Amino acid sequence: MTTPPVRTARPIGLVLVVPALLALLAGYVVPGARTLWTSFQRVSVLRDGDEFTGFDNYSRVAELGFFRGLGFALAIAVLPVLAACVLAPALAWLAHRAGTPGRLAVRLGLVLPMVIVTPAGLALAWRASTRGGALTEPLSAQLFVGLVVWLTLFGLLVGVGVTLFLAALRRGGTGRPVRAVAVTGLVTGLAVVAYTMQAWTYPAVLTGGGPDEATITPMQTVYDAGFRRLDLGVGAAGGTVLALLLGLLGLAAVAVLVAGRARVDVVGPRTGVRPTAPLPLAGALVLLAVVLAVAGYALWPWLFPEWDGAGPAPLEGVGSAFNTWVPPLVTTVDGVVLAAFAGFGIGALRPFGDRSELLLFVFAPWLFVGTGPFSMVHFQTLNDLDLIGTMPALLPPAHLSIPALVVFTLLFRGLAEARPGNPARTLLPALPMVAVVGGITYVTQTQDAYWQTITVFEPERMPLPAAAIAAGNAGAFGGAASLALPVAAVVLFALVLAALQVLYLDRLSIRTTPAAEPWPATPPGPGRPFGHPPVAGYPPPSGYQPPPGYQPVPGSPPPPGYPPVPGYQPPPGSSAPPGGAGSGTG
Repeated sequence: MTTPPVRTARPIGLVLVVPALLALLAGYVVPGARTLWTSFQRVSVLRDGDEFTGFDNYSRVAELGFFRGLGFALAIAVLPVLAACVLAPALAWLAHRAGTPGRLAVRLGLVLPMVIVTPAGLALAWRASTRGGALTEPLSAQLFVGLVVWLTLFGLLVGVGVTLFLAALRRGGTGRPVRAVAVTGLVTGLAVVAYTMQAWTYPAVLTGGGPDEATITPMQTVYDAGFRRLDLGVGAAGGTVLALLLGLLGLAAVAVLVAGRARVDVVGPRTGVRPTAPLPLAGALVLLAVVLAVAGYALWPWLFPEWDGAGPAPLEGVGSAFNTWVPPLVTTVDGVVLAAFAGFGIGALRPFGDRSELLLFVFAPWLFVGTGPFSMVHFQTLNDLDLIGTMPALLPPAHLSIPALVVFTLLFRGLAEARPGNPARTLLPALPMVAVVGGITYVTQTQDAYWQTITVFEPERMPLPAAAIAAGNAGAFGGAASLALPVAAVVLFALVLAALQVLYLDRLSIRTTPAAEPWPATPPGPGRPFGHPPVAGYPPPSGYQPPPGYQPVPGSPPPPGYPPVPGYQPPPGSSAPPGGAGSGTG
C-alpha cells in the first residue's frame, strides 16, 4: 500500500514570518503595553508630567458609562449577527442548490450593498432624514441607533456572509460541509460582535451618545475621556479594557479555525457545482429580492438625499481627497504584503509541520483590534512629534493586517495540500486574494472616521468621512452624506467586486477535512454514479464501484477498490493486494 504524502516542515518559513512579527511588535504590542502603563497615570495634553493613580482611572471610566456602553454595543450586535449567521447561510444554501445561474445571480445581486461601505455617510443620511425627531427619548434613541446600525449594515453583512458560506458549501469532493459551515458561522459572528464593540461613528453622528448617555458605546467613552475631558489616562483605561475583551474574541476565533482545521482552496470552475434546480432557484431569487428590498430601504437616504434647503448649504472647500485615499494606501500595501509573506511562510512552508497554524495564536489577541483602543498613546506620540494636523498623522498606526495574515495562512495551507510538491505552485492561485483582502483593508481604512477626527482638525485637510461629519455637525446636511464616499468610488468598487465574484470568489472552497485525508474518496451519489476514486494509499469507501469496463494494467497491482487483473499474483512474501478479490470491496 502506498503511504500518504508527508508534508515536510521547512523552517525557512519562519524567516518570512519575522517581518510580520516586527510589525506586530511595533504596531500592536508596544502600543498595547504603553496604553496599559498610561491607564495607571494621570495624563493630560494641557500639562507636562504624569502622576501615578493606581486603578483610579478604571473607576472613573466605569463612572463615565463604559460598561453600560458595552452592554448597549452587545445589544445592537444581535440583529447584525442574525443577518450574517442565520439569513446569509440560508440564502447561500439556496443559491448553492440552485446551480450556477442562481449562485451567480445572488453573488452579483449583492455587489452594490457590499461596496457602499461608509458608516459616516450612511449615519449622516439617516440623521438628515429624521432631523432628530426620533432621538429625544433614551429608549427611542437606543432603538433608533440599533435599527440604523442593522439596516445600513444589512446588505454588507448578508453579502459577505453569502460569499463565505458559499465557499464553505462548495465541497470540491471533500465530503460533507457541516463542520466548515459551523466554523465559518462562529468566526463570522465573533467578527461582527467585535465590530459593534468598537462602534464610534454611528452614535457620534446620530446622537452624540445621548440623550442621557443612553446610546454611548465603549469607544464613545474612550473618545469623550481622552479628547473632550482631555484625560488620556482615563481614555487609556477604557482602551485597555476594550483591547482585553477584543483579545479574547480574537483568541476564540483563531481557536475555532485551528481546532476545526480550516483551510481554503481554489477549485476548478466546475468542481462541486450542482445542476440547476428550479425550486431552490426560485427560493434563492425570492429571498434575494427581500434582502435587496431591505438594503435598498436602508441605503435610500444616502443614494437619494432629501434636503429641503433649511440650514446652511454644503461647506465649500471642506475635505481632502488626497488625504482620504493616499495615506491608507501606504499602510494597506505594507500590511497586506507582510501578511501575505507570513501566510505563505506558515501555510505553505509549514515551519512546524502540522502544528504550524499554532503560530496564529501569536497574532490572535490583536485580530479584531482597530485604531481605537490604543488611540491615546498614538495621539500622544503624534502630539509629541508635532505631527497632529499633517498628512503623516493620517497614516493608520498599524502596518500589519492581522485578518489578512489569517486568511493567507488558511489559503496557502489549502493550496499546498491540493498541490503537493513545490510550494511555489501555490503563488499564482493566491494572487487574486491579494486584491480581495487588499481592497477590504483599503476601504476600511479610508472610512475610519475616528482616526481621521483625532489626527486632523482643519476642515480643508480633513479626509472626506471626517469632513462629512464636520459638515453635518455644522448643519450642512445637503451633500454631507455623499461627501464621505464619492459615487465614482462606489462604481469602481462595484465593477472590481463583480469581476472577483465571478472569476475568483466563486471558486473558493473552505474545507475542514483532516490533513491526513486531503482528498478522500466518496461513495456513489447524485451526479456521481461511481463515486470519486480513492487516493492511492487510502481504503475505498463503502459502496464504491469502479466504472464499467475498467481494466487494470497487466502485471501491476490494482489501486484500492479495483479488481485485480486476471491471473495477477502478488510478489512472494507479500500480502494480497489492497482492494483485490479478498478485500470485500467489490
